[in-house]
Amino acid sequence: MTTSGRYQGHSTAPSAGSLWLDLRVDVDPLSPTSPVTGRVSGDLYEQSELAGRRWVTFVESWVVDTPSVEVGATATVIEGALRSSAPDPRQLRLEFSDVGGVPRVRVLLQDAGVLTTTFECVHSGNACRELRLEIDVCAKVADGRTIPVYEHGGRALDVVACYADAGIAIEIEPSAAAPIDDSHPDFDTWSTAELHDAMSDHFSRAVGSWPSWDLWAVLASRADDPNLAGIMFETTGQRGRDRGPERRAIAVFREHPLFQQLPAAEPNNDAEREALRNFLHTWIHEIGHAFHLPHPWQQGRGVALTWMGYPQTYDLFHGQGEFWQRFDFRFDEAELVHLRHGERSRVIMGGEPWTFGNAGLEAEPVGRDQPPLELLLRSKRYFDFLEPVNVELRLRNRSSESLEVDARLQPEHGLVSIEIRRPNGSIGRHHPLACRVASPVSRSLAAFGNPDGLDRYSESLALSYGLHGFQIDEPGEYQLRAVYRGAGRMCAFSDIQRIRVGWPQSTETEILAQDFFTDDVGLQIYLEDSHADRLAKARDVIREVAERWPHTLRGAKLNTVLAAAAARPFFAVSGGALRPAHLPDPDRALSLTRNALRRYDTSADRSLNLEHARVAALHLDCFETVAWGWRFRRERSRLQSRLRALGVKKPVVERIGQRILPEGADEVERNWT
Repeated sequence: MTTSGRYQGHSTAPSAGSLWLDLRVDVDPLSPTSPVTGRVSGDLYEQSELAGRRWVTFVESWVVDTPSVEVGATATVIEGALRSSAPDPRQLRLEFSDVGGVPRVRVLLQDAGVLTTTFECVHSGNACRELRLEIDVCAKVADGRTIPVYEHGGRALDVVACYADAGIAIEIEPSAAAPIDDSHPDFDTWSTAELHDAMSDHFSRAVGSWPSWDLWAVLASRADDPNLAGIMFETTGQRGRDRGPERRAIAVFREHPLFQQLPAAEPNNDAEREALRNFLHTWIHEIGHAFHLPHPWQQGRGVALTWMGYPQTYDLFHGQGEFWQRFDFRFDEAELVHLRHGERSRVIMGGEPWTFGNAGLEAEPVGRDQPPLELLLRSKRYFDFLEPVNVELRLRNRSSESLEVDARLQPEHGLVSIEIRRPNGSIGRHHPLACRVASPVSRSLAAFGNPDGLDRYSESLALSYGLHGFQIDEPGEYQLRAVYRGAGRMCAFSDIQRIRVGWPQSTETEILAQDFFTDDVGLQIYLEDSHADRLAKARDVIREVAERWPHTLRGAKLNTVLAAAAARPFFAVSGGALRPAHLPDPDRALSLTRNALRRYDTSADRSLNLEHARVAALHLDCFETVAWGWRFRRERSRLQSRLRALGVKKPVVERIGQRILPEGADEVERNWT
């Protein structure tokens, strides 16, 4: 008799009906195509009743890692030791039977050999867990394929089939609303802030009881980042007891180059099959992130053959096309155990926030050979109280030959992790608010010692705010360390960077900190270009701090946040269509970036060069918006000269010089109405 599947039922002793058990048995195949993990797990709930109303409250999750299975002529018995957060040892015994064609199981939980709690559970399905997937589609891509179906091994694989193999039953619910109208002539690409705003408006279960086995997905056109094919982006920005639910939303970008040859019906050639395969992979991958699955290398498992890996990254190490040649279209065993038997709060949408790995500064591997890739983490050593913390992360080729690296250094892409030791000695990892799926960005680093700086590549990282709130907020010393994991076994560790945050200089500053160190302010700083209505008060607080210290780096950085929000149009869903909720205000943005540049221009600290160049680029973006040709060219020349004088490397200065106005835009102002 096959025993695997899901069983549910109430306690019968010592207190009948007081507890409710969701039991998952995984000792023989759930289906012919479903691997076996050899485990049993359960979620235990307490049942309450008042005035005729009943509800359950989650108590704990537990798992039996190595159950013994005895199959008799008329019954099957499974036994094993429970692993859970409870300190006392417990034993599980399952006695299976078949009554009237309905599989049943008697569950006995024995606590330290004294008290036994029993349950009578009935088979409720073959899946270990269930998910409702609500999908919205944008009008620009509504006439194409939404959910991919790919033929492999004689099977039609789609989101439902692939997750069924993993023991997850997905019910797809197309949105009842009309497609999101993204046809506004001035709307081109989606920002993370706009996606979050659309989720809040369109997800029918956005406001409700969380956590819950519900997920919202949107098929959109393109992202602001042209490399981005998909993203798990949803966060409410709340922490502690007021922390809102997270991991509830994903987006897939239909017009990404990976999907360019996506067929409307059956694929007719290799290019169409490859596009369809990539489309399916992106859907499965992003939903996996919503289930709290990281990339395999983020758990030290290298470039594993799994839905959570990147085909392009695998091929860089094993050869072109090898991922799809070897891949069996399934999750690996560690991921299956998480999906089927992971602790409920770590798996369910709206449960624990996105996080992975161990909390602690990683030990650098010891070896006698000098690694060819150097990772440098640097910043200024002292930050004012209330000043956002930005650091430079730099890859440098130390070998005598050119070296190809994946240049996606933002932590959202999963190649870089930043560990932080706070003044109180606690150690944590910086977790960004989004997880991105994007094509590798291959960059060739010249041989060591290149005089033009072509042997290195740097990006600026903002570390003040993440999924656990403000991580660098208290006065005192912090220790930072970065780890980069590239293709194959490429791994580089930075040295530990020490920084110090100053003390507030007045009681007034301490009072202002109560308004500043909130999740809305942190979310605005993280997103920068958001102009969502619900963050209006946060922008007011940021403006107050910037105006109070206008001639400091604290003021310059916060003015840059406000400038990014002012410079870009912000689109929000209204009446089923994307409409401009904020029109660009280039004059305001230019004023803010000009103030910020004055502060950066007076600094000789080379660790600020990258931030300086980023503000200069934003400043030129504002000139492009108003299309002041002669002023643009004059300002571009001035900025290049100043950056050279400060010792900014040639490639960064050249990127500023390569910025040009759209053809014929010298005397034309753009109309956003």
